[in-house]
Amino acid sequence: MVAEGQAADLRAIQQRYIATLEQTMLSPRDGASPDGTSPVRPLGPSEANASRKGKFTVNLKGKADRQRQPSLLTKFARAAGLATTSDTAKVVVLPPSIGPASPVKATAEDVEPSPPPDPFLAPPAPMPALLAALGLRDVDVLNVWCGGSRLWGCASDASDYDVYVVHRSKEAEQRVATVRLEKPVRMDATLLHADEWAQRLRQHNPTWLLFLSHPYPWRLELDPAALGFELAPDQLQAAMMQHSLREWSRVHRYFQSAPPDVTAGRETLIHLLRTYALVTQLVNGAGRVRDYRAGNAIRDEILGYRETDWVWWRDQFQPRLSAINQELRRATKEERDLAS
Repeated sequence: MVAEGQAADLRAIQQRYIATLEQTMLSPRDGASPDGTSPVRPLGPSEANASRKGKFTVNLKGKADRQRQPSLLTKFARAAGLATTSDTAKVVVLPPSIGPASPVKATAEDVEPSPPPDPFLAPPAPMPALLAALGLRDVDVLNVWCGGSRLWGCASDASDYDVYVVHRSKEAEQRVATVRLEKPVRMDATLLHADEWAQRLRQHNPTWLLFLSHPYPWRLELDPAALGFELAPDQLQAAMMQHSLREWSRVHRYFQSAPPDVTAGRETLIHLLRTYALVTQLVNGAGRVRDYRAGNAIRDEILGYRETDWVWWRDQFQPRLSAINQELRRATKEERDLAS
């Protein structure tokens, strides 16, 4: 049980950190928040150097252990994008690429968690019910994120939930799986064992990297830093090129089918261009996505086109893909030059 005075102090810490994250996100590169307010603490020389080089490994002892719960202060620090090596260690700035930028999970006797920055990101039901519907034991689930239109900022009340789950279940059929639910809510869930997730991080898989600065994880217990992950802009750029070639080929197939699948072709193209925009933010922002809504303007444009001819789509968007790829290459080169 937390003493009344201590609980008040912890509430103040949480509110300050969450407000700092959601309203005046500290830039790892310049040490100041965008609106000019004072950050929690400026980056020291060694931290600033690590940020410029895109290396954000943090000394977190051991992997996720549900039996060893961190103190409330540690929870608040991690929720604010900070981390500690122990409950009494000095708090250091951790770039949000590896630290959760989310409200802390607190018990009723401690403090009330902050609401999500966007109501569409809130879980639609208690986590135990959702995980049971997915066939997972609560104790096996490590990380849960809500993605799709709810993360991109273009959801409606009718939107389903695209959920990504990292777990440690020993069931072979759950190691890499997709589950479709109609109840308690409409949900498409991607299940990934922690070992598979670690491999995708090492490969700099764009889809999974985009969740590392998610504004409101539903659960976040396994930190990429504990797996030794470091963001490498050159590797990310190469992975994005492979992703682009694969997805552009899919767009081609959709429009070349008989009859052309315009809906699938447009959605695939929207996803590709959005991913490029967000990955470029990851590189420019030292491992952080600053605006998940960045792809909505191009989405609205593409949804307005009804053409079925593949040549028209190719002529309109192949030059734009080349341009955005060059932008990513320039950003990667700038990061490389800073690191050298």
